[in-house]
Amino acid sequence: PADRLHLLPNAIALAGAGDLEQTTTRSGVRVYPTRAIRRKNLGEFLLWALLEPSDEWWITLAPTSTEDRLYYDRWKAWTAQHKLPVRFEAGANRPFSEVLAEAGAVISTSITEGFGLAFAEPWLAGKPLCGRALRDITRDLETDGLDLSCLYDELRVPADLLPEAALRQAVQDALVRIHKAFGLPLPDHAMDRALTMIRSDQGIEFGRIGENLQSMILQRLAEDPGRAAGMTPRTLAPWDPDDPRILQNRDLLVSQYGLLAYRERLLTLYQSVLAAPISTVEAPAGDRTLLDCFLAPEKLHIARS
Repeated sequence: PADRLHLLPNAIALAGAGDLEQTTTRSGVRVYPTRAIRRKNLGEFLLWALLEPSDEWWITLAPTSTEDRLYYDRWKAWTAQHKLPVRFEAGANRPFSEVLAEAGAVISTSITEGFGLAFAEPWLAGKPLCGRALRDITRDLETDGLDLSCLYDELRVPADLLPEAALRQAVQDALVRIHKAFGLPLPDHAMDRALTMIRSDQGIEFGRIGENLQSMILQRLAEDPGRAAGMTPRTLAPWDPDDPRILQNRDLLVSQYGLLAYRERLLTLYQSVLAAPISTVEAPAGDRTLLDCFLAPEKLHIARS
């Protein structure tokens, strides 16, 4: 029953605050504070580094799994080949808070998150945020007043940067792979449903197409940077260390999601559970509603498949 469901958002607190005060900010450094697993969408991060080479671009940690490492090493090799101003594993031997303190801005290009700390921690550190939004993740934060208007919802690149046949084959392979893993056939019109979200009059949604296709687009942009003129957005949101959103967002997060607020929520939840009568709940037999929501072709992101 709905009255037995309780929401307990994660507490938000930033460790190592002293490093933020003792370390000098470098305005030209953009930091992606993450472990570079596939769902962090490293190709999109490198796309911005390619288009804005006057800045430094740091990513903090390497992945540890074999599959993630394979893609990561390919991206590192491509970056070295094209001499992009990217520093990999910038946080491997330093405290996270120290690396964050040096950032002029923080960036996220992730296509999947859990609670969404990536959209909260930069503000606590007094840093502006840029990159990709995940509204399904941040909706609660934004409803409470967090201003994330600095983020884009999708990144469209010109469709002629990618052969149509390659796109269709990659989408088909991903759809089959996902549904086969669950022993399910493809739903009706799966290809068309997926392509409707990936391709539009505004171009191809870069975050949905996976590393192999992303690398093809990056190569073409490296050879002819002028073709990026058709991207939407064409640039990241500008950032200003004096942007009033930084203090506004930080104050909101501390008051709404800090440890004291978490304590009050948790106590209220315990009291509600203790006061509720004990009853049984039967799960619906054979119901696939939730699974179908996760597997819907419209939600396809190839790097998650």
